[in-house]
Amino acid sequence: NTASTGGQLLPPVMGVGAFIMAELTGISYGHIALVAAIPALLYYLSIGIMVHCEAKRFGLRGLPEGEVQPAGAVLRAGWFHVIPLALLMAFLYAGYSPPYCAGVAVAATVLVSWLNRDESLRMGPRAVWEALVDGSASSLIVGATAGAIGIIVGVVSLTGLGLKLSNIIVSLAGSSLLFAVFLVAFASLILGMGLPITASYLVLAVLAVPALANYGVPVLAAHMIVFWLSQDSNFTPPVCLGAYVAASIAGADPWKTGWTSLKFGKMLYVMALLFAYTSILFTGTLEESLWAVFSALVGTVAFSFWTMRFCYGPTSLPEWLALGASTVLCFIPGVLTDLIGIALFVLVYFIQYRRYKRAPREASAAGVT
Repeated sequence: NTASTGGQLLPPVMGVGAFIMAELTGISYGHIALVAAIPALLYYLSIGIMVHCEAKRFGLRGLPEGEVQPAGAVLRAGWFHVIPLALLMAFLYAGYSPPYCAGVAVAATVLVSWLNRDESLRMGPRAVWEALVDGSASSLIVGATAGAIGIIVGVVSLTGLGLKLSNIIVSLAGSSLLFAVFLVAFASLILGMGLPITASYLVLAVLAVPALANYGVPVLAAHMIVFWLSQDSNFTPPVCLGAYVAASIAGADPWKTGWTSLKFGKMLYVMALLFAYTSILFTGTLEESLWAVFSALVGTVAFSFWTMRFCYGPTSLPEWLALGASTVLCFIPGVLTDLIGIALFVLVYFIQYRRYKRAPREASAAGVT
């Protein structure tokens, strides 16, 4: 559930929200996709580490080597399926309109299907017609949502509600940007209970972005904060409809599944704070932005280990506290705090490696000899 939420955050598509963001900010979709890639990859890195730690804790293993197809064989059999996506990205970055890019990608999909060796997978006139019908039916949902969103935006603009809510957030948060982000997160959770993700983002963009701008947050960063937080109702109790669907499929307890989803997806909230306080979206100089990415990378790994209380093995209380301190220090802007946080992480990692990896090997080797 938390991994599927990341599909809305990771380029090249990022759902409809990225195109809406481009319209609202006047920033090209290509630039938005480029700067959004690193945070989204860090989000997936966090989930991957947590899943790995959970698997190690319970002794779970992957498929035997004999049952895993070689990557080369898989790529040789289906490499051409990447062509439509590559064309879509190329045309988007070249500055063509989204409808034109979509048309090119659709045409490429039909043509590429004829490269399949299995004739049943090739798209003939009937398959193309059925795909067009399905696509048209799906677009009706998006169109209806967009129409409702337009009404909401019109009401907000004409009544001055956006300015009033912005003033309310500023007055409640005072001079604290941190509290302002918390208020936006709370508002996104409430809106997410009754609105689709795209609608939630657009409403929050109209209502909350001006408030964040009052604190000096760059426009792109403010929109990314709102865009990311608009996804939180997918896995944050009490709503978390995605988690409830996953629970029904797995036959698990919905409430426990919701809280587990929140544990694995907490990086979404952390990333919103990084957007507000750091240059991870390349809103500063190149040196500042690259350092922000590096410190965020180390902080993400430390945060994941801290959340799971597991690295190479279970962490002791001092190690867990050190990982927590490392996480906070890496996420706080500043070279000195970052260096201290990185040093703490390296120390804990080395101790864990010695305890759970190197020491058993040395003991085993000594026993053999």
